[in-house]
Amino acid sequence: MAGEKAGAREAGVLVSSFLHLMISQLATRVISFLLNVLIDRRLNAAEIGLSAVQFPLITTTIFMISREGFRRGCIRSDLGDNPHQSAAARVVSVAWLSVPVGLLVTCATVGTILWWQQLPVADVRTQALLVLGVAAGVELLSEPLYILAQCLLLLRVRVVIETLATLGKSLVTYALLLQGIGKAGGLVFAYAQLTYALVLLVGYWGYFLSRARRRETTGASVPLLPSRPKGGPLLDPSLLRVCGAFSWQSVEKLALAEGEKFVLVLSGSQHNQGVYGIVEKLGSLVVRSVLQPFEESAFTMFSKAASSANKKDDDAQKPDVRGVERVLLLAIKGVSLLGLVFVAFGPPYSYTLLRLLYGRDKSDSEAPTALACYCLYVMVMALNGITESFLHATASERGLAWNNVALVVFSVCHVALSVALVQARGTTGLILANVCNMTLRITYSMVFILRYFKGSPTFSIRRAVPSIRVIGTFIAAALTAHWAEVTFLDHDRFYTSAATYIMVGGACFVGVLGAIYTAERSFFSEIASLRRGSSASIGDAATGVGVVDGDKKRT
Repeated sequence: MAGEKAGAREAGVLVSSFLHLMISQLATRVISFLLNVLIDRRLNAAEIGLSAVQFPLITTTIFMISREGFRRGCIRSDLGDNPHQSAAARVVSVAWLSVPVGLLVTCATVGTILWWQQLPVADVRTQALLVLGVAAGVELLSEPLYILAQCLLLLRVRVVIETLATLGKSLVTYALLLQGIGKAGGLVFAYAQLTYALVLLVGYWGYFLSRARRRETTGASVPLLPSRPKGGPLLDPSLLRVCGAFSWQSVEKLALAEGEKFVLVLSGSQHNQGVYGIVEKLGSLVVRSVLQPFEESAFTMFSKAASSANKKDDDAQKPDVRGVERVLLLAIKGVSLLGLVFVAFGPPYSYTLLRLLYGRDKSDSEAPTALACYCLYVMVMALNGITESFLHATASERGLAWNNVALVVFSVCHVALSVALVQARGTTGLILANVCNMTLRITYSMVFILRYFKGSPTFSIRRAVPSIRVIGTFIAAALTAHWAEVTFLDHDRFYTSAATYIMVGGACFVGVLGAIYTAERSFFSEIASLRRGSSASIGDAATGVGVVDGDKKRT
């Protein structure tokens, strides 16, 4: 029962932390998104491509190579609520390696771009790249404290700091554009990124320094700088190996996650980059506000729950995985329901959304078709985020090594498919290549999950699948929305016809919500009980209550 109770505690933290992250990030992203819409109305396709594709690709390259492995590896360490100084020192010392590694990667990345493009020193694009490099260096200085905050489950601290940073970045961008400052060469976007980095630096260091002063008298302060744990080396060899495995994997994931952008920058037109930038900004509102915090919270909690499950019960010789099993199945079902909403309503309403936000010039382009495909991409991203987080949190070093091999194969296939589909279908082809890539990764993770729970008598992936009634309602809603688009929507009389069309979609959405509520009541009961940290809810797993009971009620 110890594993079940631990799983309940971790699940409760998962739900609570995810809700805090989601609500805060959703509010922040909505405000930032509205500001970005105002910003994009002032930009042409080439400038949108620069701000949404080229510059983010540079920063993502730097951070995924330099810090992602340290994040994954260090967060797997279980510090608990009141960590010993030696345990915290072990994590902090290794986390600080991300700073020099990141600075080297930053210099190499910026230098390579300047050499590749043969830009003169006085060119405004050179200045923008240098400011972007400085911003990356500043952000890296806050990385060890970000890792420490995640290990200590200080998720509200992260929410506040990242909220302020994101809002500051958007406000600086809009203010500079209004004043006409730095638009040439994308300098305005580099200044905005520097603002974001400075807020992170001040926020994390300010919090932990004030926390250290409060705890100095009790002797419970956590080290913020590298220090040698008692009786151990400065850098823990086992933790370094795990971080190294994740770092190598991050390089492969960079090609997988951002390979399409490399293809787009190298072989796509500026128009395609602009279209992709618009579509990704719309999609990222969901990805970064809902899916990303959920994935990060899930990885943290899977790591803690698996660590608890691996501790032997008094009356058992095998790890009790029922707690982590329950968390995983609920998470998969949750993102599946969210993904179905986008698959059902996204394609028929893509044109309407783009027309309302960006005007007819952008909605009459390839963007609606690309956005419709992106809605399918959102669903597979959601499923991959949860399944891959579980793999990374629970796999052994050997399992991670095999995952790295698989990612290399997927990366090669992804890049080759992206090149072919970009030439054939432009931005839409690029998104379809991403869908294929995510499907391969989901398949690999699901094979791992099935093997992990092979000995569990209660595990069944069917428990994570929405009921037949819910799926049927989604299909009916999607068909109705497509019919309404053909019947009511008139591009020349857009605003009058769109009102009727949107009302039909709203009625369909209400019907879907009703079907989910009636057919998946046990799912919502599980979420509510886990949020309260109720250990009794996990104990029901063996008797068929909750998600299992949901299977019995399906029609």
